Amino acid sequence: MTPEPEFADAAAHGRIRSHRARPWLASLAILFGTLALLITAVQQAAGPFEKPPPIEQAIADKARSILERARDAFRGEAPPEPPRSPRERNLDQWLRGVSAALGALAISLGLGGFARRESVRACAGALVLATAALPWQTGLAVALALVFVAVVAGLVRRNAD
Repeated sequence: MTPEPEFADAAAHGRIRSHRARPWLASLAILFGTLALLITAVQQAAGPFEKPPPIEQAIADKARSILERARDAFRGEAPPEPPRSPRERNLDQWLRGVSAALGALAISLGLGGFARRESVRACAGALVLATAALPWQTGLAVALALVFVAVVAGLVRRNAD
């Protein structure tokens, strides 16, 4: 099937955009997805950087707290208000948060690149990297939701063309 002459002439003179957009969003998504996957892999391979207290100490602290509350309740005293201190985060929590944020950002940029009709390979690579980093952080439910979003985006794109 040959194209109509006026269409071929318009495409040859640049009046019809026939090439894809440069994949700068997808490239950023690949970068952020790679960083998220690296942070997650290092954290999983090196193990927790800050060890949790032993189980015996945690149980003893909880038992002591229950005993003190029961004693105060039998005396008729009001339970003391727990001190409100800012929650301290350890290195493991920071790494989990950073890798999840980078993964989510990579997914957003990858889908944005897909919407801009950037290279499908670059967008798919970014989404694979980001979704590989996220399940370790947020569980299988998020991974399945992302697969669902990707399938719906593919169906919408197929119907739009």
